[in-house]
Amino acid sequence: MKGSKFISKFFESYDVTHLFFVPVILPYTFAEIDKNTNIKRIMTHSEKSAVYMADGYARASKKPGICLAQKVGAANIAAGLKDPFLACSPVISITGGPNTNSKNRNTYQEIDDFAMFKSVTKSSVQIGDPEQMPESLRQAFRASTSGKPGPSHIEIAGATGEEIELAEINKKLIIEKEFTKLPAYRITPEKKLIEKAAYILEKSKLPVIIAGGGVRASSASKELLELSKNLNIPVATSLNGKDSIPGNNDLNVGVPGLYSATSANKAVLESDLVFFIGSQTGSQLTLDWEIPKKDTKVIQLDIDPEEIGKHYPVEIGLVGDAKATLKILLGIIDKKSSKNRKKWIDNMHRSHPDDNWKVIDKDNRKRNTDKIRILRENLFNEGKLEDNYTEYITRNIEGEWHERGSNNLAGRIRTADIDFNNNNIYCASSGGNIWKGTLDGEDWESLNDYMQILGITFL
Repeated sequence: MKGSKFISKFFESYDVTHLFFVPVILPYTFAEIDKNTNIKRIMTHSEKSAVYMADGYARASKKPGICLAQKVGAANIAAGLKDPFLACSPVISITGGPNTNSKNRNTYQEIDDFAMFKSVTKSSVQIGDPEQMPESLRQAFRASTSGKPGPSHIEIAGATGEEIELAEINKKLIIEKEFTKLPAYRITPEKKLIEKAAYILEKSKLPVIIAGGGVRASSASKELLELSKNLNIPVATSLNGKDSIPGNNDLNVGVPGLYSATSANKAVLESDLVFFIGSQTGSQLTLDWEIPKKDTKVIQLDIDPEEIGKHYPVEIGLVGDAKATLKILLGIIDKKSSKNRKKWIDNMHRSHPDDNWKVIDKDNRKRNTDKIRILRENLFNEGKLEDNYTEYITRNIEGEWHERGSNNLAGRIRTADIDFNNNNIYCASSGGNIWKGTLDGEDWESLNDYMQILGITFL
């Protein structure tokens, strides 16, 4: 059959519902799609918009999102793929390429676009022979949905793909339904490794779970919530995994790292065990790998074996699908161990910004000042004082708080929280500093705008 008809049938068989594109690309294929399928064609303002819409579709539906553009716009497709690549989103891009008879002949706007796709895709192939199209389409879906999800790319001969869609394809249409959605496979670790992980979790007194985008991709939110509840373990999330636990859940401590919640950073810093689930443990989540502390024990569950122990040495590494692995873990754990963490959870609740507001309202302890003096204590030096000097955090004319010290370590305060019971202040600054300080004992006075520094994140 003609390539245009084959591609149309392939998309329909693989449950594709939308195509995001900038014309002109595969015009004869689109004509077949209009006549014979219910697939919707969405023409976008630009190639990057097509990528972003395909990315949004993929994240919402957990199915590959398809974007297309002619050769002239291929570089813009490549630029747009950076976001879905970093977010592990299954986006499949198809772009036009050089005609076989005019390659390297200064054809209109011809450059080597193909090389641009290498760093932003899991799989990128060039198709000159129409007979390669069937297996290349299958491989694109396979690569995007298997293991750690991510973008795939196919460059087809002809500026608009005409050398493929106008040619005959004499290959059988093979349909592999497992690659039409996430995850394609649900692999699990050896049971003895899961049992060891369960033992470590049960014995820990101050554990924290950090859930990444892999939890969402695996549809493992239910299992995550059950594990957290059964073992009484607080949950922090990456930005890509925020929807894996409801925001109003009592065990949700928020997002740690750079764009963070104070409660999340405190929980992770104080923990004796961190269980990373479906997380790449990147710089934003860990504040350049300073959270958790270097000596904290780590368990890591990830579908990609190369991620295990990549940034933190692990007590146990579990290579597998989050949902399937957590189901097995739930059948092994001893719920009785949860009672050992009541004090830990109570402490988490007390450190939540909402509780601090209640304490302030109750005791009316607010301070009328634009400068707070503290003694700086580095949290990453086994609790020892880094420098014996007095440091200030001050508020500028715009109302932002900054740190100032005798060693000129200055930066914008991103988060701040007050622990009234122990007279401590916890702060994280844009200069990469995470520290705890002791308030100098000045009298407390009433002033509403002092509330600004409690549990606030300045972006």
